[in-house]
Amino acid sequence: MTEITLGGEKRQLRFSHIAMKSMEEHYNMGLARVFKEVDMESIDNMAVMIWACLRRFDKSVSMDDVEIWLDDSIENGETSYEEIGEKIQEVFQNSMLVKQATPESEDKSKNKTGA
Repeated sequence: MTEITLGGEKRQLRFSHIAMKSMEEHYNMGLARVFKEVDMESIDNMAVMIWACLRRFDKSVSMDDVEIWLDDSIENGETSYEEIGEKIQEVFQNSMLVKQATPESEDKSKNKTGA
């Protein structure tokens, strides 16, 4: 879990099943295709990532909410686009879902079982 200040409040980000499902529904394509075809560094898609990761804790959060919080937070100096990008990377790096899906994780689990 990663914390970010948006709209004057500290908010928890988590790349979870809910976040993955939200992204698939938003882009109307499977998650693997989303990461392959969508430019995750664009400002619009950064907002989608934040929105999806916030939904783990509050499913009523809308894209409009996130965009307003981002506007306010950047204008007030609470955060920057650089920090937002860093927080998104951090939330992915800390995600058990991502760790379990990487080949490195598979190698470690094989070593534990002796396979």
